[in-house]
Amino acid sequence: MSRTLVVGVGSPQGDDQAGWLVADRLTAHHTDTGSPPGWTVRRARIPLDLLDWLDGVDRLVLCDACETLGEPGQLHCWTWPDPAIAACRSLTSHDFGLSSVLQMAGALGRLPRQVTIWGIEMTGAEMNGSELPHEPAPELHAAVARAVAEILAVLK
Repeated sequence: MSRTLVVGVGSPQGDDQAGWLVADRLTAHHTDTGSPPGWTVRRARIPLDLLDWLDGVDRLVLCDACETLGEPGQLHCWTWPDPAIAACRSLTSHDFGLSSVLQMAGALGRLPRQVTIWGIEMTGAEMNGSELPHEPAPELHAAVARAVAEILAVLK
């Protein structure tokens, strides 16, 4: 049986919650409707956490807040290896960025056959040098709902 791992990367602060909110909504959806066989949904605080969870995974779906030149709340979807992933600024990149972790997983022979990354464009408020706000921007909630719907549609 094929095994799918869905990971929301983030933190409890502001728009960086995007990945966690997607993971939480997918978990709630599976609780209400029954989890599809072979699916696991997790939260990661840093991308490096992924390396511990890849055993036996055929398909990896990641969701994280990002900052590109897009509009706040814009939803991006990339298939690894897409060079745009490395150019995407993420609040979680202070350790190993997502791109570096996926490269490392490949070098270790642990990279799943299929890797999809969903990025939710942040509002930019987090990047102004002040403390991160606790609540995500309103645009983020709509983007999270779209991401959940897209992920469910693709993985069915």
